[in-house]
Amino acid sequence: MKRQLTGVVRRSILLVATSATAAVLAVGVAGATAAGGAAPGSHPAPAGAAPLSQAAVINRWFSQPSARQGELPAVIATLRAVASGAALRATPGAAAGPLAAGVFNHDTVGLPQNEESVTVCGQTVLGGTNDFRTLLLTPPRDMGAGWHLSTDNGRTLRNEGLLPPVTIAGQPVAARGDPVDVAGQGCSLFAGSVGSTPDDRISAVVVYRSRPDTLASCAGGTAAACWPTRRAVATAGPPHFLDKEWMAVGPSGQAGEVVWVSFTDFILDATGAPVSSGIKAVRCNPTLTSCTDPILVSGSDQQTTFSDVTVGPDGRTYLSWVQFLGPLETQRMVLKLRVAPPGSTQFGPARIVATEPKPAVAFLHANSFRVQTIPKNDVKLVHGHPRVFVVWEGCRTSIFGVCEEPRINLARSADFGGGRLVHQPPRPSLPQSPGRRAGLGGPRQRDGRQPSAAHARVQRDRGRCGAARPVHR
Repeated sequence: MKRQLTGVVRRSILLVATSATAAVLAVGVAGATAAGGAAPGSHPAPAGAAPLSQAAVINRWFSQPSARQGELPAVIATLRAVASGAALRATPGAAAGPLAAGVFNHDTVGLPQNEESVTVCGQTVLGGTNDFRTLLLTPPRDMGAGWHLSTDNGRTLRNEGLLPPVTIAGQPVAARGDPVDVAGQGCSLFAGSVGSTPDDRISAVVVYRSRPDTLASCAGGTAAACWPTRRAVATAGPPHFLDKEWMAVGPSGQAGEVVWVSFTDFILDATGAPVSSGIKAVRCNPTLTSCTDPILVSGSDQQTTFSDVTVGPDGRTYLSWVQFLGPLETQRMVLKLRVAPPGSTQFGPARIVATEPKPAVAFLHANSFRVQTIPKNDVKLVHGHPRVFVVWEGCRTSIFGVCEEPRINLARSADFGGGRLVHQPPRPSLPQSPGRRAGLGGPRQRDGRQPSAAHARVQRDRGRCGAARPVHR
């Protein structure tokens, strides 16, 4: 049985573990927020380059001694001492039990699990995380892709573990993170991760398939049998690096149930910094026995990332992404969308959803949480017709890396972004401190308008949606 800790012991362990891991995370965050996401010690990326993910930055920093900070061995030694001294279970493994303080894992050391994804099918809840407990494996590993399973609607954790490696060109390629989890028909469970060798000579986007009963009864931890079906849907070697994948599963016309995976294909320079990038997508059948070749979706856009794919209730495939424009100091994001008909892998023209002049790539002023503008799309049937919704984060302004007055924006369209598309910023509410307000969405009226002092609309311009224009009432 898992050892239960007293409040004093647990609090002491968490303080030590948190202090120790702060150095690891600080370097990872520094790398991720540096220009273009270059690893510490490398040259900065060209101005305006799209950033690499946390998984890619930490893997490069961890696996390349020349890029490390000198405290890493001491950090790992401290974490190991904490774990062994309290006889804690520090690595993912099989042991059902109640959740402590709403934590959806059995970590008792205090190492992070972040960038979580979750899917639900019946009483099955599957979560995915970037799991830093891999630092305590022997030998230590950089961040891994964790999975966490509940079979009783999330009340208890039935099992957990790490996504296993795949073999590419005779080499094991570990799952590094950027998790995504989706449930398909019949409660088939799919998980996605980026993967790479320690030297980044091979990078891949990997999709995994399993069943609730398989995950519940397997050994957990690093056991490969938990995910019996796994496939690298895209692979690359230098100067390419594949990153930031997303996945959707659903029925699509005559093709039946399909698995769509989108990702960013980065081109890196000799120092490992991003030079350019494009959005690609792959469609597979639900058994992962057949997949298309990668499809370029972003066209001639040169600095792109943050793709999001949805198989809508109408069977169409909706894929959005971000194009970065301008130098880092005045960088803005153009949000774009393309739609493929049901059953098809041919996408229609790119539509401009909105332009975000103040993207959030900073820390919130109220609590120092790091935030980043990542658009998400979804599709719902309204009176039998599909309506597209895209949400994203923004800042009123950024000062010294701090996001002032954060807010969530929403754009919606009833004709796939080809005609009138309404861009609706939220109403600020809930004061954070005297004279300041949080950027939280307010209620909507029945006609779709928001009861705030101003809103913005995007009007049709020959099939494109122009920049938001404020309209005062």
